[in-house]
Amino acid sequence: QWKGMTRLDTSFVSNGGPAYPRESGGEFNPSVTKLTFWAISPEVLTNITTNIGARLFLPTGYTQKDYGSTQWGIAPQGGFTIKKLRIGPLSEFAPLFRYYMGVSSVSTPPTPLGRLLEIYPTVLLRFDEHWALKIWDQRSVTLNTANGRWFVPMDGAIY
Repeated sequence: QWKGMTRLDTSFVSNGGPAYPRESGGEFNPSVTKLTFWAISPEVLTNITTNIGARLFLPTGYTQKDYGSTQWGIAPQGGFTIKKLRIGPLSEFAPLFRYYMGVSSVSTPPTPLGRLLEIYPTVLLRFDEHWALKIWDQRSVTLNTANGRWFVPMDGAIY
């Protein structure tokens, strides 16, 4: 049986606070907002599922370099999950690939349209029944296809 999921990532930033002069005020502007939809397949092989979906980047970044107020983004995605691995502490491997493409309704957008390949090589290392380490689950290894530069973050969570 297929499962559907939705995720909304958004935040607000303020131009006020202790680091700003008292006159700054409390105006809030939404930061980059992302809406993600994906579907997870039933097991295609024992303990292996696949997933497909897309992420939509809304043009709420105002003057931010990569997400100006005229640039939308669409990012198709796909991946798979292998659960119940027993290779030392490795118990799950779930790579996800997403290709971000910026689009704009303005013929000459004020910022270059984004093009990024995001790779989430998610690995779950289980050390015992009480704790585990999951890496590259939230922050992706990224290739900026416009300039050929890679970004490899340090990302992990202890469970």
